[in-house]
Amino acid sequence: MGAVRQILTDGSFLIGAAIGSGSTAMAAQRGRADFLIALNAGRLRSMGVPSIACMLPVFDATTLTEKFAGEEVLPQTKLPVLLGVNVWEERLDVTQKAMSIQRAGFAGAVNFPSCMHYSHAMQQILARTGRGIEQEVTQLKAVQDVGLTAMFYCATRTQARLAADVGLDMV
Repeated sequence: MGAVRQILTDGSFLIGAAIGSGSTAMAAQRGRADFLIALNAGRLRSMGVPSIACMLPVFDATTLTEKFAGEEVLPQTKLPVLLGVNVWEERLDVTQKAMSIQRAGFAGAVNFPSCMHYSHAMQQILARTGRGIEQEVTQLKAVQDVGLTAMFYCATRTQARLAADVGLDMV
């Protein structure tokens, strides 16, 4: 069972800190966060770029996040770290991605950046191309299936229901 999943079983209130650098990870650990969420938006903020840029197709968000989190965060903290991943890769294999997250030493994943930030019309377009909320749920289910923690960001009850129906750990 994943580290965050073990924390979840005791019924306590959890504090997750969204971070973008090793120094913010260390500060969150000193502040007694229960787990960390490594996000590309946090990384961009650390670089002086507005958070909204995390949604723009200017780079591979998952690769950026994996790189800084693997190099700066995992070696410097004992807290479980959830990796922000998206499903916008052209040839995404959700099982392979889940296994690579596990091999890298992350405690799990969260769908970020997420298509939930876009308008309904844009969400529909992304869904038709296999890059929508349903694919995000599928990716997180694969993460959970390899024994890691899955955390799902959502904006509507319908989206929350999709995640709940497959039994994701955190919605």
